[in-house]
Amino acid sequence: STVPPPDQRVVRALAALETASGSDPVSQVALSVGLSPSRLRSLASAHLGAPLSSWLMWRKLGRAGQALAAGAT
Repeated sequence: STVPPPDQRVVRALAALETASGSDPVSQVALSVGLSPSRLRSLASAHLGAPLSSWLMWRKLGRAGQALAAGAT
C-alpha cells in the first residue's frame, strides 16, 4: 500500500508552528490554514505519527537546548 501525500495545510501549519507564539498558537495557525484546531491536531497526528502536543513539546525542548548551547541562561 502507498502512503498518501501529506495534506499541504498540515505542512504549512507545522512550518508556521515552528515560530508561532502566543497563548494558543495551534488555534491561530489552524485558522490561518483553513482548518479547525481539532482537525489540525488530527491530521498532524496522522502525518507525524505522534500527537501534535508531543511534537510541539519536542520542538520547544530543541529550541531551549540550542539556546543553552549558545550561552543563554
